[in-house]
Amino acid sequence: MTKCKFCNRNFEARPQVKHPVACNHLLCQKKRQRENEKEWRQRNPNKFRAKYHNTQRKLRTKFLSEVLNQLTRAISIGMKMLNLKMQESTFFNIFKKFFLQLGATRINKFWVGNNINDFK
Repeated sequence: MTKCKFCNRNFEARPQVKHPVACNHLLCQKKRQRENEKEWRQRNPNKFRAKYHNTQRKLRTKFLSEVLNQLTRAISIGMKMLNLKMQESTFFNIFKKFFLQLGATRINKFWVGNNINDFK
């Protein structure tokens, strides 16, 4: 049995929760959520500033251009190995246009990791 931090009632904690602090009552869960959000905002003060988002956007764009360069290099090697007759410059222009139009948001959905550093 665990004691609720908010209402001081004893409750049976779910085994999936590592450090239970609140019972299943709606008010206790809302208080727990508010407390978690408050702590998160204190740990991440810059998350809602434009400078942070612009920096993250630049990092994503740089990362995507690196991925694009790696993909085009791999495709170039593949085209040479398969002796494909299409001109490389034509193919790369089409591929680059598609890749950039797809954008970071949609491309990120294809990958498992949510962080740019997951791929390095």
